[in-house]
Amino acid sequence: MSMTISGRSIYIILLNLVFISFLFNKPSHSLPSDDYPVKNIKYAKIFEKNLEGEAGMTVRAFDLNKNNGRNGIAVCGKKLYIFSPHGTLLFQSSTVFSGGASKMRIAKLSKEGYYDKIVVTGDSIKVFDRTGICLSMIGSGAFLTKDLNGDGIDEIIMDGGAYYTKDDGFYWDQLWANGDIRYIQDIQDSAIGGGFCCNQYVGSVFAVDKNGKILFQSEKIPGIRCLASGDLSGSGMKDHIAVPARDGTIYVLGIAGSVIRTIPMSISGQVVDLGEVMSIQCGKLNPDSLTDDIVVGGRRGLVARDSDGNILWSYIKWGGQNSAPGIYDLFIADLNGDGTAEVVAGKGNEIFIFSNRGVLLDKLTIQGALGRWKCTNSTMDIADINNDGYKEIIAVTSEGRLYVFGLAKPGQGN
Repeated sequence: MSMTISGRSIYIILLNLVFISFLFNKPSHSLPSDDYPVKNIKYAKIFEKNLEGEAGMTVRAFDLNKNNGRNGIAVCGKKLYIFSPHGTLLFQSSTVFSGGASKMRIAKLSKEGYYDKIVVTGDSIKVFDRTGICLSMIGSGAFLTKDLNGDGIDEIIMDGGAYYTKDDGFYWDQLWANGDIRYIQDIQDSAIGGGFCCNQYVGSVFAVDKNGKILFQSEKIPGIRCLASGDLSGSGMKDHIAVPARDGTIYVLGIAGSVIRTIPMSISGQVVDLGEVMSIQCGKLNPDSLTDDIVVGGRRGLVARDSDGNILWSYIKWGGQNSAPGIYDLFIADLNGDGTAEVVAGKGNEIFIFSNRGVLLDKLTIQGALGRWKCTNSTMDIADINNDGYKEIIAVTSEGRLYVFGLAKPGQGN
């Protein structure tokens, strides 16, 4: 008896083979295998500046030359300083904040299209241009900068409302007012509404639209002080938000603000005690993964988890629950441009650089303490300020010192 196979049968067989192949080769959350080569990344100090008499320092890289890069360094404490990528002091103001500054953001405040306006809060919120001229002063307290209404110009969002610029940062009008929006701590670009705000005192997370209407407010989360949005579903959008509680439990919120799941400290018998949680970031540690990973920093160390909460690696280095200071400065960034991210964490007078697999690649020691104001990423920044294709690490301390580290050449130390 003879048997013939039609073209349609062959097509169906091929489809089944492709499906079976997908089942056995689908993307994994796990990191590359142990034989994946570990990078030899070391950093060396490019320059250090002693800014005597300073207090409450904060730092950001910004577009100094209006070329859509980040090639200048703005530092603010009692005074505002602007440096070139090589450490040349370009501007130093008189005293602008008597008690020092606590937070800085770089904003685009005109249709010209450059992120070259420096917004800083101390005893008030002040706006400076790229040459150091103070353009205006708007209120005081916590603030955010974000383009809420899609016109290409950032608004300044403060406790109780948002303000928009009428003339390149000189004149401001209130865009909207909402007395329920208070104690704003952080905001992230996302696929939901006007962004996420973390209200530490109310203990919930909320999103607002361009008119100040609260789109949602989450249930109360104990002891929150930070959050990060990320692609935790593989959708290609930052449509989830990860919020750590003080004890290290991570609450994952969905598009309507509801808690989709919680990630406890202990998973499958693995326990990672970070102490009090200080910071969180989402990003891809495995460049082949479809979803972002989650890195959380606390007083005792840090832990990396995949989007399902499984522990990828941890670094628990310090003592008890209240081992001060904590990790307030935390970044996921590709430092050497090879397509794979590193994790950079600042704690006290040390900066740690980890591979995506948790291998400690380098440790930088500085004089003074990071994170004095307990604001996420207020005393460190990471940017390619000299346009060499590699990212520099910038840090300021409460004692008034500015450090810039760059990728070390063979034979260089830190």
